[in-house]
Order: sequence, then structure tokens, then C-alpha cells
Amino acid sequence: MLLLLSGDVEVNPGPMIDDRPGISLLTLWLEPLVDWQPFGSCLPGITQHDVSIIEAESSSVNDQKRKLYSKWLSVSPEATWNDVITALKIRRENTLAQNIKEMIEGHPSVPNASTGTAVEIMFNTQEDEEEVLHSLTELNKSFTSLMLKVRTAFDEKVASDPKLLIDITRWIETYMNWTDKLTNASLNETFKIIHPFYDFIDCSLIVDMSEVFLQDSVFSDDGWRIVSELQIYKKKTNKFRFSAKVHHLNESLKTIYEQHIPDTSKMPMIVMKLHNPWDSSNIKVLSLLIHNLFPVGHHQSTMNYITISFEGTDNVSIDVGGIFDNA
Repeated sequence: MLLLLSGDVEVNPGPMIDDRPGISLLTLWLEPLVDWQPFGSCLPGITQHDVSIIEAESSSVNDQKRKLYSKWLSVSPEATWNDVITALKIRRENTLAQNIKEMIEGHPSVPNASTGTAVEIMFNTQEDEEEVLHSLTELNKSFTSLMLKVRTAFDEKVASDPKLLIDITRWIETYMNWTDKLTNASLNETFKIIHPFYDFIDCSLIVDMSEVFLQDSVFSDDGWRIVSELQIYKKKTNKFRFSAKVHHLNESLKTIYEQHIPDTSKMPMIVMKLHNPWDSSNIKVLSLLIHNLFPVGHHQSTMNYITISFEGTDNVSIDVGGIFDNA
């Protein structure tokens, strides 16, 4: 078996009141919190100036809250769940404070609250992990280069025939089953809008779109047709997605989440434990892989339960849910 679920499946106890919180659980348990600004000002190490900067930098409330948690954990090495509960009580968020306290103690009073339990999964060997990392990084680099060519080709097409933009936006709206979402959108705006709907693992939208509009486009340096290169790349991603290691990752995740679909409110946290530290860009590509393995329609709700940590270190929580707000 290529992935271990904590010696098959082992459910670990949740956090203690004096434990350092992770971003994933903060995001999950503080989801009902609406007035995050005054709450944030009550967290040790966070100032009103910090809150104002976070509020100005992000338009999404969920993104603002996640940035608050990240900022707090970065400036407060002694942060604990007790600090969270105290800050909530100061702001008279007594019900939420009590719910979190009871979830930590293991007997939540609200039926839709997470129990705080966690299930660990990890690659069986360091070599397996390194092989998956290598495949992910190579695919990501290849797709980045391809997308540069694709964007350039579309820019040139629309520049030479401005009316083509209407056909492109109409095609995308039909493909995505949208109504007037791209009306009057420029080409750059169009690509920004569709960006959440493709990535280096699931690139069907870009491939299909290019097959329609870029059939005659070639790479200027080597004469290769862009569409042919995209089709070859898609075959590589499919081969990777159906490889044994990814298949076992998929099956391991499925054993955890499938009994909690469609209601994920009681799903345990899933801790993806890595043998070695990965840098932030590699963590992101791993998160994209996991994101693509969850069922359609439940990407965001399930990704909020994912934490990634490094073996032999304290858990390093990453904000994987924040990457996929538009998924």
C-alpha cells in the first residue's frame, strides 16, 4: 500500500486548550464569526493597525479572516486556543466561545460542529513521496510554459481579428453553462474569470478551447502545433492521475470523506503528513492534486478539513482552502 492511514486508520484526539491552533481548524471553527475585526484586535499581538491592513488588502471576508489567523500565528508564537476563547468572550461571542471550548473538551453541544478528531495519511516511503513531488513539479512547469504560449496565441488571434473575442466568450459561456457572465469582458478579463476552472492537473477547459480556436497556431521557435502539445500534455496528466500512487491517495481520502458526503460538518480533520519539508510552491501543487481528488461540488467544503504537516516537526497548517474559494 502506497499510503498509510496512521497504521491503516487511526483517529487521534483533538487539540487541547493550551495547544497552538492551526489555520485549518481556526477557519472551520470560527466560520460563524461575522465581526472578525474587533475579535482580531483582542488576539494577543494583533493591533488595530494590523486589522485595518488586512481589511484593505482583501475583499473576501473569508480571505480576510484567514489572513488574520495567519498573521496572529506568525506574530504570536505562544498562541493557544485559550487566547481564541478569551478574545471571543471579550467580544461577547459567548455562544461561539462555549462551542469551541466544548469541541476541545470532546463533547460539543451543537450537532454540526466538528469533533476535532484527525486522521493521518502519509506516503509509505520517502521515495514514493519524492516521486510524486517530482511528477507534480514537472507537470506544473510544463503547463506554465504551455499557458504562456496559449495566452500569447489568443492575444495575437484577437489582435488580428477583434470580432473573434465574441466567439470565444460565447463558446466559453456555452461550455460552462453560463449566462452573460462574460458579456463585454476583455480577453484578459475572460482569462481571469475562467482561471478557477482549470489548473495544471485538470486542463480540459484550456485544451478544448484551444482545439476550437488555436488549431493553426504553432510555437514560433520549433514549429510544433500548440494544440498537439496540449493534447500530449493532457495525456501525461491523465497518466499521472491514474498512476498507482495517486490512485491509492484517492482511495485513502475516499475512505475518510465518502461517509460524510453530502454533509461534511462532522468529517474529521485530514492530516497529510510528509516525510520531508516541502517549500510553499510544492505544497500548493500538492494541494491542487488533493483538490482534484475530492468529488465535484464538494471541493471547498472538504478542502477546509485538510492540514499538511512534516514528519518529526510540529504540525505546519496551510491554508489550502483559501486557494480554492472560486472552485
